[in-house]
Amino acid sequence: MSYNAARQTSASAVAVQRLNDLFHHGRQSAVDIWEKAKKMVIVDANVYVNDMHFDSTSDPGNLQYRPVVGEQQYLYGLHSHALRQMATEVGIPATFVTTLTSGETWELEELSFLLNERFHRLEFKQRSYVDRASFTNRIVDNQVRGFVSPSFKLWLSTPHMLEAFALKAAQFNAMPVEATGSALRFNFRSFLPHVFEPKDGEFIAIGASLANSDFGAGLLRVNLDVIRLAGSSSISCVKTIYHRSHGGGARKDQDTSSAFVSTETFQKLVAAAQAEVGDAVAEALHPDKVNELLDTVAKAMTKQISWHTLKEYFAGKLSQSEIKIIEDLLEKQNQSAFLPQLTYDADDKAIIDLWWASNAVGQVADGTPDLDRKADLRDAAGKLLTR
Repeated sequence: MSYNAARQTSASAVAVQRLNDLFHHGRQSAVDIWEKAKKMVIVDANVYVNDMHFDSTSDPGNLQYRPVVGEQQYLYGLHSHALRQMATEVGIPATFVTTLTSGETWELEELSFLLNERFHRLEFKQRSYVDRASFTNRIVDNQVRGFVSPSFKLWLSTPHMLEAFALKAAQFNAMPVEATGSALRFNFRSFLPHVFEPKDGEFIAIGASLANSDFGAGLLRVNLDVIRLAGSSSISCVKTIYHRSHGGGARKDQDTSSAFVSTETFQKLVAAAQAEVGDAVAEALHPDKVNELLDTVAKAMTKQISWHTLKEYFAGKLSQSEIKIIEDLLEKQNQSAFLPQLTYDADDKAIIDLWWASNAVGQVADGTPDLDRKADLRDAAGKLLTR
């Protein structure tokens, strides 16, 4: 079976050029992110709960973290993500952590007291310890970025998984269009060298993307991915083909295998995971799966959704300011040249379809400088297509 690619017309030729431009820019970003992922040195420290110590500082929003590793005490910086993970494991709500870290010195003192008391006094339900519970602290440049279970699957590391992803994508002549890497996670997107036309005059590209976090900020995932080749909005995670967790929560450790394995076993686990990622890419880019996605996109272009229902979907996914941006785009005088054209009823109310809604969220994502937020918004955009 072959791909249902677009007809060769003057309009599709413009889309082809747009796709080639994305490949041109994506090639360098892919090289840059690949180098960043390879050079990121993660030091893992196994820290017992009784050896975790927190102190407040006069620096707003920051705590001193002084764990004892072995017989030596260290001073590490705390990434906000790791701090939230720590707080969650001892039952301190993330919203309360935000309140205290954005408050005054006495509030930081309260947070450090709570963390010390709860880590030292609570009983942790781990299967991976006998006398005392322990956690893996994932440290980069003297900062703890991840606080995870001892069974956290270290072999699902970004460089290993990215290598498998890129090699298999290349077998389909898929090339990178974008790669991003933040302190917490990486995203790598490779697209087929074909232009598709699910609706007359509406051109898209289809590919696969790899998402991964080495710090417990997301699953390892291989997704089907879409870009609209008119305008600039970019949609991601239309459908997850493969996902794998790095490990359960530290208090709910149900995995009997430890991350601390022999070098030989580690290499075998890496090879097995790479094979799974390669298989997932092959499935995602197979003509059957791509043509199936084309049908999904075509249906999204005709499936209407009310603004009320759309706002309900946005709840918990978009901020009020992000929702306001999309609401403004619905006004006739504010129609964006970078989005699919809207039609309006007799009362000048926009008739919204899932394709427009998805692209609108994608446009908000493209305007967001925070790479982790961008990834979350693109996921929200992609899932709209399959509603």
